[in-house]
Amino acid sequence: MNFKSLQMRLGVIFSLCFLMMIIILIGYGMIASQRRGEYVIRSSDQFATAAAREQLLQKAKAVSFEIDMHLAAALDTASSLANVFSGIKDKKQPFTMSREQAVGILRSMMKNDTFLGVYTLWEKNAFDNLDDVFAGTRYHDQSGRFIAYLNRDESGQVQYDVPTDYENTEKDANGIRKGEYYLLPRERSKECVIDPYTYTIQDKTVWMMSLVAPILADNVFYGIAGVDLRVYFIQSLVDAANKEFYSGAGRISVVSYNGIIAAASNTPYLIGRPLKHAMPEKWQEYMENIISGKEDVLLKDSDDTLNVFVPLKVGKTDMRWAVIIDIDKSVVLADASSLKDKLTQAIMQDSMRQIGVGLCVMLMSLLLIRIVSKNIARPIRLVSQFIRKVADGDLSATDIADNIRAREDEVGVLANALSEMTVQIRDVLSETDGLIRAIGDGQLDARGDTKEFKGAWRELVRGVNAVIGALVTPIRVTADYVAQVSQGNIPDKIIEEYRGDFNTIRHNLNEMIENISRFAVHTQKSAEQVALGSEELSASAAQVSQGTSEQAESIEEISGSMEEMSSMISYNADNARQTSVIAAKVAQDAREGGKAVAETVIAMKKIADKIHIIEDIARQTNMLALNAAIEAARAHEHGRGFAVVAAEVRKLAEHSQKAAKEINTLSVSNVKIAEHAGELLEQIVPDIEKTAELVEEITVSGKEQAGGISNVNKAIRQLDQAIQSNAASAEEMASTSQNFAAQAEQLLKAALFFKKMPG
Repeated sequence: MNFKSLQMRLGVIFSLCFLMMIIILIGYGMIASQRRGEYVIRSSDQFATAAAREQLLQKAKAVSFEIDMHLAAALDTASSLANVFSGIKDKKQPFTMSREQAVGILRSMMKNDTFLGVYTLWEKNAFDNLDDVFAGTRYHDQSGRFIAYLNRDESGQVQYDVPTDYENTEKDANGIRKGEYYLLPRERSKECVIDPYTYTIQDKTVWMMSLVAPILADNVFYGIAGVDLRVYFIQSLVDAANKEFYSGAGRISVVSYNGIIAAASNTPYLIGRPLKHAMPEKWQEYMENIISGKEDVLLKDSDDTLNVFVPLKVGKTDMRWAVIIDIDKSVVLADASSLKDKLTQAIMQDSMRQIGVGLCVMLMSLLLIRIVSKNIARPIRLVSQFIRKVADGDLSATDIADNIRAREDEVGVLANALSEMTVQIRDVLSETDGLIRAIGDGQLDARGDTKEFKGAWRELVRGVNAVIGALVTPIRVTADYVAQVSQGNIPDKIIEEYRGDFNTIRHNLNEMIENISRFAVHTQKSAEQVALGSEELSASAAQVSQGTSEQAESIEEISGSMEEMSSMISYNADNARQTSVIAAKVAQDAREGGKAVAETVIAMKKIADKIHIIEDIARQTNMLALNAAIEAARAHEHGRGFAVVAAEVRKLAEHSQKAAKEINTLSVSNVKIAEHAGELLEQIVPDIEKTAELVEEITVSGKEQAGGISNVNKAIRQLDQAIQSNAASAEEMASTSQNFAAQAEQLLKAALFFKKMPG
């Protein structure tokens, strides 16, 4: 597996993306399912809780209503008795009633089996002002106050009893006064429901509660009428009610105004106990609700118990009691918990199904990704192969497959752009190749057409034009100066500044011009001196010829003229010596001219060497292009385009090297021309040396004449021969002088060929 392959990387990336997407979707689905389940569970909990609250609230209200019916009946009885008895003291419509009649009324009230006792208690002498008469009798204590009390024994028979402790303010363990059933109505002048308390009836202590109404007439308190109920009837009511819902799992409690428990289902032992001790956690909240008479449901997240509070108001009394239902929250939410378990199981099943579907989708996605990545990688692979060919310099692959170029996606755009780029590269290469051929053919004015290109390609062609211009300008200047020198014109020195090796070429060319100028001036002067010596030599030859003629005309005058001839010979010898010196000087000047020409040749060779430097620059450019291609290859795909440009620059450097070689060939040709000029000077030197030899011979002849004069007397016969020989020598010397003069004239013309241009 090639993990560098685009297809493989696309497959891996797409697979990871799909995998992450599937994982996210599955995770999201699971989380969403879990949240939905939690929401449903929470909603079901809330619904179940709300339903339970409503159910418990209604149950508590039902219990409260049922208890209220019993208590209200008892309180109504007490209130009716009080109203009847208050008529005795009504000043507007008074009526009389005996104590026996009052007891009879109480006895009639005892027909209600739910009543434990019925009674009336009057203030001192308040009933009929006969307390002293009835002191110690039935229905009276020793004070004689009318305090009749009828109650029921265990068999249900009505018994008569005398109330006790009705004025006792001592409090029991719950803070209730023993005489509360009498003291409280007197103090409040209102109907009262007395908290559960213990009372001894028929020598038996029982828990009971009293519902008492004050006997008032004209707002004057005269006594009370009351009904006692056994607290256990409330206990039986709450026990029965508790069994009717949640299988008796809860607890129904009835609490009095002062917080005394009157009944508690399944826990009768709590009767008479303070709420503070029986329910220490919430008794304060309960007491606040009892006092305010507020209906409430107490349920906190931290609590495990649901508490329902319903006020219990009996008759017109403002002493509210309360019905409280306590039940474990788990019991109320049992159905919701069962639903929660089912939902949790369903969520798990849904999650497993989601995972299974996700795996199937992932497998199908992997197959689809493989197909898609292959379709994506194939055209890119073809495009990369095309780019590789272009990077390798193979521009013959002019186009990419039509089915790729026809694509309307990014790959199609890339393929079209690469095709256009290849055309641009091919056009640039064609343009630069034409420039190289033109420069190689000597067309130094050839330049690339920048209008045919745009962008960086235009800048590249401009750069090539700038390089050609930088190379051609010094070459043109050098060619112009060499052309002027070849025409005999010595131009002024080059004052323009150049850079690098071009500046060295300028310096060498200026030195060549200066040396040629010095050579021309020196040669002209030497030629003038040679011409002057030739004239003098010709004059001397004429004199010698004249002297010889005179000797021939008059041999007799020889003796007389020996001294004159001797001086003439000496004079000729001196002239010959001077001529020899002049000839030697001319030969020396000719040699120096040859050296100057040789130096010119050397300068031209230096120019050729500078051309070699240009060739070296081209080679170095070639090496730099090669290094750039290597660096581009290291950059892989990012350097491919630059590698192509580097390759073309290398080719341009090679063509530049070829052009430099051709320029070098031209320089070599100029060197040959200069060498030819040197050869001409070398041909002049032997002629001058020959002239010097002739002059030397003249000198020798003069010496011989001098010797002949000394022997003239001995060889007079040979005088004629000597004269003839002198005449021939004079003629030869004249001819030689003429030739020497002609050579001097030619040398002067050659020197005058180089003329200083007006500057």
